[in-house]
Amino acid sequence: EPVAGSLGNQVARPIAVLLQNQTVVSNGFVTLLPRRMELFTFPPQDYSLLGTNQWMNLLTVHELRHVVQLDLARNGIGKWLYALLGNNGPALLNTLFVPDWFMEGDAVLTETLMTPGGRGYIPQFDLPLRAQLLSRGAFSYPKAVGGSFKHNVANHYTLGYFLTSYLNKSYGADRWGGILEQTYRKPLAPFPFSNQIRKATGLKVEQLYAKTMDDIGGQWEQSAAGETLTAAEVFPVNRQKVFTNYEYPQILPDGRLVALRSGLGDIATLVSWESDRTAEIRLHTTGYFYPSGMLSAGGNRLVWAERRLDARWGLRDYSVIMCLDLNSGKTRQLTQRTRVVAPAIAPDGLRIAAVSQTTALEEHLIIIDAGSGEELAVVPGGGGHLLQPRWSEDGRKIAIVKQLENSKSILIYDTETQGWSTALPQCGENIAHPVWWGEYLLFNQVAGGKDQIGALHLPSGRRYTVTNRPLGAYNPSVATGGDRLYFNEFTVDGHRISKMTLQPEQWISFTASEAAVIPYCEPL
Repeated sequence: EPVAGSLGNQVARPIAVLLQNQTVVSNGFVTLLPRRMELFTFPPQDYSLLGTNQWMNLLTVHELRHVVQLDLARNGIGKWLYALLGNNGPALLNTLFVPDWFMEGDAVLTETLMTPGGRGYIPQFDLPLRAQLLSRGAFSYPKAVGGSFKHNVANHYTLGYFLTSYLNKSYGADRWGGILEQTYRKPLAPFPFSNQIRKATGLKVEQLYAKTMDDIGGQWEQSAAGETLTAAEVFPVNRQKVFTNYEYPQILPDGRLVALRSGLGDIATLVSWESDRTAEIRLHTTGYFYPSGMLSAGGNRLVWAERRLDARWGLRDYSVIMCLDLNSGKTRQLTQRTRVVAPAIAPDGLRIAAVSQTTALEEHLIIIDAGSGEELAVVPGGGGHLLQPRWSEDGRKIAIVKQLENSKSILIYDTETQGWSTALPQCGENIAHPVWWGEYLLFNQVAGGKDQIGALHLPSGRRYTVTNRPLGAYNPSVATGGDRLYFNEFTVDGHRISKMTLQPEQWISFTASEAAVIPYCEPL
């Protein structure tokens, strides 16, 4: 009932729920063919999706909103179609007349209102739209809905979240229920959904889009005005004709820089640059690159995770560890039929730490041999969700993010004493991607409404903000014994690699108030 409230539909009919625990995909869906909800129980490593939420709570709220939306289709003509065609009738109405941006945007709005860490609280969620509005202005409505093969157009989740939020804030939180119900009742009128928006607000859907873009664009321009940015050198790349990302920078012992290139014109590909930066060299085109949010280099090896499909069952698949030997150029699959994600290799290149989860949803930190793939240790996670481990520079300790209910912390596991300690206590911040630098841990944190790189001084517990880049900074990396910080930051043309010198005396002290994110839907 709470999920249904703002659409005026108190759901009474039960619905079949299938929990899919054999897949490493983090997703879910609701369908009427036949009517059911499927929830994929494997929690994501992607902190731009998960936030601070417990995965199944977030997923359930989001998918239940779809149940409410679809139940409204059994009104008016939908009632007669249901009697004639069963659930095929309401499904047909929804497919033909209700745009994807409403279905998903309304569900994202609901998850943001009803959980402490929905996507409306996550700066990375609106990056494509923010970059576009601040640099080139809004796309036309048809392009915003239809997408592009050249430019990065915000997906229907992001677009829909802002459109549904703006209408609710400006015209009343109950308007969408009437718009959706009347669309289903009178689907034979020309453009029924757009027509109902005009009746409820006096705006054509294109005008609603324009007003929304003006409103959020103005807010973002105001917050960006007068900002003091930290200096950083953006790494030059080959000129790209379409949107292209360079992410997860890693520095090799010989000084080469490695990153993952992907985008509208690229399958995920590992590339490197020599120290003189004169040429971009393709190292390896990966398989299905698993979204662990990281790449890891150590010794002369690179490791990452890939998804593997089951030969028989469509809803059983695996995540395996891949290793590229940079000396020989050969790639090996180290694990078989596993559920292992977020691999991180030790600085000497001999051991790999990763997160493993059983089909009973028990998580472990595992350590395997980087040469043979043999499992060396299995460390129980003690409940909660583990994310993105990283080795210390001496190869003795592992830093890892732990999510427990609606908060996150950074823990340290000592491989010699086999004991745990807490580096950063549980907090309601969407932190991620810790890496070591001397007495510091560098990691992603929210500061000033954007994702930036922060630092934790381990002896004192003091926290700092290291970067203030225009649209945020992600995935810090430092060469062992070095003082150059590499990271990727978002631009309208894609993520680019940047670097800066680490100078702790210039860092800004971090306060908890800086981590607060006021979502666009906050008045609701």
